[in-house]
Amino acid sequence: MLASVYRLLASVKLSVVLVLLLALLTYLGTVAQVDKGLFEAQRLYFDSWYVLHPVRDVRVPLPGAHAVLAMLFLNLLVGGFWRMRRTWRLAGVYITHVGIAVMLVAGFVKLHYADEGYLSVWEGRAANFFESHYHCELAIARGGDVLEELVVPESVLAQARGQRVKVENPALPFELTVDAYAQNAEVILQTAAGAPRDLDYADGLGLTLLPNSLEREADRPGIYLSIRDKSGAEHRQVLWVSQMLAPQPWSVTIDGQAWWLDLRKERQALPFKVELVDFRKEDHPGTSLARFYESDVMQITGKESRKVKIEMNKPLRDEGFILFQSNWGPQQAPNPSAYYSTFAVVRNPSDQWPLISCGIIAAGLAVHFLMILARYISRQGAAA
Repeated sequence: MLASVYRLLASVKLSVVLVLLLALLTYLGTVAQVDKGLFEAQRLYFDSWYVLHPVRDVRVPLPGAHAVLAMLFLNLLVGGFWRMRRTWRLAGVYITHVGIAVMLVAGFVKLHYADEGYLSVWEGRAANFFESHYHCELAIARGGDVLEELVVPESVLAQARGQRVKVENPALPFELTVDAYAQNAEVILQTAAGAPRDLDYADGLGLTLLPNSLEREADRPGIYLSIRDKSGAEHRQVLWVSQMLAPQPWSVTIDGQAWWLDLRKERQALPFKVELVDFRKEDHPGTSLARFYESDVMQITGKESRKVKIEMNKPLRDEGFILFQSNWGPQQAPNPSAYYSTFAVVRNPSDQWPLISCGIIAAGLAVHFLMILARYISRQGAAA
């Protein structure tokens, strides 16, 4: 049985089947983006081990791209290294297989260990963190000279769909309960004209559910939150990621101590601070469309600082982080007094591995074809 498994993993036929499956998943995942959006289609077809693809009223089971690429990696190891004949004539083929293996490992590392988000900062201001496009969190901070934050991740908040979830932490002098969670919602003022009477209101605010957006980053999560102190007094509030209507952060006093609670996009710290010194853009003639835009930033690390220009195709790279110029604003105001820049932030341990793998593959192909050319010239010389 082990021999049969070995022959299957080393089979060239298996390689062909896996490549065809990847082509099929790429097509199905691309079409699914129309109805499900990029985030959900990527999660279902490319980040998964399997997918149940709907065909009319039937769900057809298919391997996800994660499983197909894992099998392709095993096929490459067994068939491309262990089973291949040991001869110097195949040196170029071996080198090429190493490059392909590096490419597959780079994709695995990025999927499981990379962090992505965005950083928006106004001119004259600075920030040392970036936010997630898709996930939110509940931050709890105690007032005073020093803010000590406790963070409740979205995975815990999302458990409050249809049930109450109690958040326990010995550092909190009160009972914290998430009464309800909505992935996409809008805040309604109880005193607003046409506000539903049967809606659950907390301190004059209520949440009305909205359909999930095709683009996950456009969703605005919201929660109902309850706090009960040691005396039994209960405080209840609605928190929402958008700050247009909901008062954020919510401030509540427990035993004479102020506490702040904020529902926000998930944050991750940067090892340095980014201060936006100046933003510049140039529009296409006769239009309001930006032809190019760039930012002068001050990168502050401890007591050291340096001035960096971030352009559309020239990012800031340092300490494993990459900051790309991705957006700007406010775009509706013709001549605003100040601009803000939005930078796409990526921390990817395998950032340069695809480039390295392409170099290895190119070297392997060059070695292989040069060796074939040399043998051909040698045979032609002998024939002459």
